[in-house]
Amino acid sequence: MTIMFISDLHLRPGDPTTHDVFYQLIDTIVPSVESLFILGDLFDLWYGQVHLDYYQSVLNKLSKTGMHLPIYFLPGNRDFLISHELCQQYNLRRLSEQHRLALGSNQLLLCHGDDLCQQDRSYQRMRTFVQHRLTTKLFLALPLSVRQKLAQLIQTSSQSACQYKTNQSFDICSQSVDQRLTFNQCNLMIHGHVHQFKHQQHNNGRRIVLDSWQPTPNYLTISHDGDIHYYQYDGRHSTLIYQSTCST
Repeated sequence: MTIMFISDLHLRPGDPTTHDVFYQLIDTIVPSVESLFILGDLFDLWYGQVHLDYYQSVLNKLSKTGMHLPIYFLPGNRDFLISHELCQQYNLRRLSEQHRLALGSNQLLLCHGDDLCQQDRSYQRMRTFVQHRLTTKLFLALPLSVRQKLAQLIQTSSQSACQYKTNQSFDICSQSVDQRLTFNQCNLMIHGHVHQFKHQQHNNGRRIVLDSWQPTPNYLTISHDGDIHYYQYDGRHSTLIYQSTCST
């Protein structure tokens, strides 16, 4: 059996193509795996709008699937407000920002990846403030319409600020990767966030970065024997893009 990993789907109303491919994946590919790990940014923007029809339908879909196999959700920077209670309600198992997973003889470290962009100091300061418990508590106490406007304002401001940042600002800090692999005694890190597929050797292990689903949906599988396969998926066919083993 294998375990599947996906990240950065950015599901949202108005993008029926990604939505339909996701449903096809859930219906046809996911039932053949042992478990599914969603490594953040399942939704493009989550501000506590569970009762809205679109988001409700996606969660209901996951809930039905979660009755038959474990689905793990690790929050991203776009949907960190999805709570443990909400996950339990929809048969999802919420993970912490860094999750250690034993798979056969390999130790995997799972994360979303935005906290690895240490060179983008302004983003890290904003991240610390926005995700603080007091900030989130005050935000969720606001009326839904106000939350929506604030969330969209923050998103627009962040996108505007990105125009003036260098490519180096968006790079993952290799030192942080090595430190976390060593501290957690893991030999492979898997994350998303940077929207570019990558497989890279580090001093203390390896790192695989999952691509965004825009424009091309994709998924990663790893077997208990350590066989790695990365696919692009169009809703009907899976195209193998990369294969390796955890040990190489």
